[in-house]
Amino acid sequence: MIAALEVTGLAVSRGDRRLFQDFDLQLAGGEAAALVGPNGAGKTSLLRAIAGFIRPHAGAIAFRGAAGPLEAEEARRAGVHLLGHQDGLKSGRTHGASCCSRCGGPVATPPAPWPRRRNSG
Repeated sequence: MIAALEVTGLAVSRGDRRLFQDFDLQLAGGEAAALVGPNGAGKTSLLRAIAGFIRPHAGAIAFRGAAGPLEAEEARRAGVHLLGHQDGLKSGRTHGASCCSRCGGPVATPPAPWPRRRNSG
């Protein structure tokens, strides 16, 4: 289980363009944060850096487990996943199935869809 995420002094660049720098974030297990900003501000790039898909230009990303620091691969096995924009999903697969097939975890059968309500007016 992941007890905390610590991001310190993070800087991410795409090509010659610096998206952000000196970014700090601390989240304990069970906490959430909302990333807001205009297109191109670096929100997805930040998430991709935390997930290990891209290298930050500067700074550090650390996951902490109950027993101390976790390596990135240990953090992924403990449940850190990035599910990107819907366009990246394969048609005919659920979000859960896509995520579980990437991490090697069990693929659960999704529940039946909720029945649609009809307007009675």
